[in-house]
Amino acid sequence: MKKLLLPGAAAALLLVAAFADHLPEVHSSFAAEEEDVPVFNYSEEPAEKAAETYSSLEDKLVGTEEKDGYVIEKYEEYEIYSDEKGNVTKSVPTSHFSYLRYKKAQ
Repeated sequence: MKKLLLPGAAAALLLVAAFADHLPEVHSSFAAEEEDVPVFNYSEEPAEKAAETYSSLEDKLVGTEEKDGYVIEKYEEYEIYSDEKGNVTKSVPTSHFSYLRYKKAQ
Protein backbone atom coordinates (compact mmCIF):
# COMPACT_ATOMS: atom_id res chain seq x y z
CA MET A 1 0.00 0.00 0.00
CA LYS A 2 2.84 2.42 0.89
CA LYS A 3 4.47 1.74 -2.49
CA LEU A 4 1.36 3.02 -4.28
CA LEU A 5 0.91 6.12 -2.13
CA LEU A 6 4.44 7.43 -2.52
CA PRO A 7 4.45 7.77 -6.35
CA GLY A 8 0.93 9.27 -6.26
CA ALA A 9 1.89 11.84 -3.66
CA ALA A 10 5.03 12.74 -5.61
CA ALA A 11 3.00 13.24 -8.78
CA ALA A 12 0.51 15.46 -6.96
CA LEU A 13 3.34 17.52 -5.50
CA LEU A 14 4.88 18.01 -8.96
CA LEU A 15 1.51 19.14 -10.36
CA VAL A 16 1.05 21.72 -7.60
CA ALA A 17 4.59 22.99 -8.09
CA ALA A 18 4.06 23.32 -11.86
CA PHE A 19 0.93 25.45 -11.46
CA ALA A 20 2.16 27.47 -8.47
CA ASP A 21 4.17 29.77 -10.75
CA HIS A 22 0.99 30.82 -12.60
CA LEU A 23 -1.20 31.61 -9.59
CA PRO A 24 -0.35 35.37 -9.42
CA GLU A 25 -1.20 35.71 -13.13
CA VAL A 26 -4.58 34.08 -12.66
CA HIS A 27 -5.36 36.23 -9.62
CA SER A 28 -4.43 39.47 -11.41
CA SER A 29 -6.62 38.59 -14.40
CA PHE A 30 -9.63 38.16 -12.08
CA ALA A 31 -8.91 41.51 -10.44
CA ALA A 32 -8.95 43.24 -13.84
CA GLU A 33 -12.31 41.67 -14.68
CA GLU A 34 -13.85 42.80 -11.38
CA GLU A 35 -13.21 46.45 -12.31
CA ASP A 36 -15.21 46.00 -15.53
CA VAL A 37 -18.30 44.70 -13.74
CA PRO A 38 -21.13 47.27 -13.84
CA VAL A 39 -22.59 48.34 -10.52
CA PHE A 40 -26.33 48.96 -10.36
CA ASN A 41 -27.82 51.47 -7.98
CA TYR A 42 -31.21 50.13 -6.92
CA SER A 43 -32.19 53.33 -5.13
CA GLU A 44 -33.16 54.86 -8.49
CA GLU A 45 -36.40 52.83 -8.59
CA PRO A 46 -39.72 54.66 -8.72
CA ALA A 47 -41.17 55.64 -5.35
CA GLU A 48 -44.08 53.19 -5.55
CA LYS A 49 -41.69 50.30 -6.32
CA ALA A 50 -39.40 51.22 -3.41
CA ALA A 51 -42.36 51.45 -1.00
CA GLU A 52 -43.55 47.96 -1.96
CA THR A 53 -42.11 45.38 0.42
CA TYR A 54 -42.36 41.61 0.72
CA SER A 55 -44.36 40.83 3.80
CA SER A 56 -45.41 37.17 3.99
CA LEU A 57 -46.07 33.82 2.37
CA GLU A 58 -49.58 32.50 1.99
CA ASP A 59 -51.01 29.19 0.78
CA LYS A 60 -54.03 29.45 -1.53
CA LEU A 61 -56.32 26.56 -2.44
CA VAL A 62 -55.91 25.86 -6.17
CA GLY A 63 -57.68 22.52 -6.51
CA THR A 64 -59.64 19.72 -4.86
CA GLU A 65 -59.83 16.10 -5.93
CA GLU A 66 -61.57 12.98 -4.59
CA LYS A 67 -59.65 9.70 -4.87
CA ASP A 68 -60.16 6.31 -3.18
CA GLY A 69 -62.46 7.72 -0.47
CA TYR A 70 -60.15 10.65 0.32
CA VAL A 71 -60.38 14.36 -0.43
CA ILE A 72 -57.07 15.83 -1.63
CA GLU A 73 -56.65 19.59 -1.51
CA LYS A 74 -53.84 21.25 -3.47
CA TYR A 75 -52.43 24.55 -2.19
CA GLU A 76 -49.97 26.86 -3.95
CA GLU A 77 -47.65 29.16 -2.01
CA TYR A 78 -47.79 32.89 -2.86
CA GLU A 79 -45.46 35.76 -1.93
CA ILE A 80 -47.60 38.61 -0.66
CA TYR A 81 -46.28 42.16 -1.16
CA SER A 82 -47.71 45.18 0.61
CA ASP A 83 -47.04 48.90 0.91
CA GLU A 84 -46.13 50.78 4.08
CA LYS A 85 -49.85 51.09 4.98
CA GLY A 86 -50.36 47.32 4.87
CA ASN A 87 -52.35 47.28 1.62
CA VAL A 88 -51.61 44.24 -0.56
CA THR A 89 -50.00 45.51 -3.77
CA LYS A 90 -49.32 42.18 -5.49
CA SER A 91 -49.45 38.44 -4.99
CA VAL A 92 -46.84 36.31 -6.79
CA PRO A 93 -47.17 32.49 -7.07
CA THR A 94 -44.10 30.44 -6.19
CA SER A 95 -43.32 26.94 -7.45
CA HIS A 96 -44.08 25.36 -4.05
CA PHE A 97 -47.20 23.24 -3.56
CA SER A 98 -48.70 21.59 -0.48
CA TYR A 99 -51.25 18.81 -0.35
CA LEU A 100 -53.78 18.02 2.36
CA ARG A 101 -55.45 14.60 2.31
CA TYR A 102 -58.30 13.57 4.58
CA LYS A 103 -60.94 10.85 4.66
CA LYS A 104 -64.19 11.88 3.03
CA ALA A 105 -67.10 12.21 5.49
CA GLN A 106 -69.72 9.48 5.00
